[in-house]
Amino acid sequence: MTAKMYRCLDRLIVSSMLVAVACAGCGRAPKIPTASVVGTVTINGRGVPNVEVAFVPTEMIRPAYGITDASGRYAAQFLTGQSGVPLGACVAQIAYRPNGFQNILPAEYNEKAADNPALRLTIPKEGTTFNFDVKMNGPLPAQATPRGP
Repeated sequence: MTAKMYRCLDRLIVSSMLVAVACAGCGRAPKIPTASVVGTVTINGRGVPNVEVAFVPTEMIRPAYGITDASGRYAAQFLTGQSGVPLGACVAQIAYRPNGFQNILPAEYNEKAADNPALRLTIPKEGTTFNFDVKMNGPLPAQATPRGP
């Protein structure tokens, strides 16, 4: 073999090893089974934008989240590339932060959601719709508007 052939062989071996390492590193963990969960959140009967809905599985799996649109509709998202909510038992937690920081909804919809039977749910493999009407005393504060530069 000539020196040129050895260099080509070396490049081929190194390239093959890099491809093998890259493929091994790119392997994805198996997807967690999820199902489509959509619905509407109203506060005192009114659809409100930017209400956060978290579906916290009772298994040690990360939650899925949804944010309501202007009419109160949401669609839950598990990961950036995977929509839905993990199958099985979960607790829905609902929060509204009109000024960006503090949740103004009663604790029974978030911190104490596990004690609220209406928020203990089961996600079936065929997907489902969950609508929530949050009851709160007094009027809703106006949502803060972003300040321009």
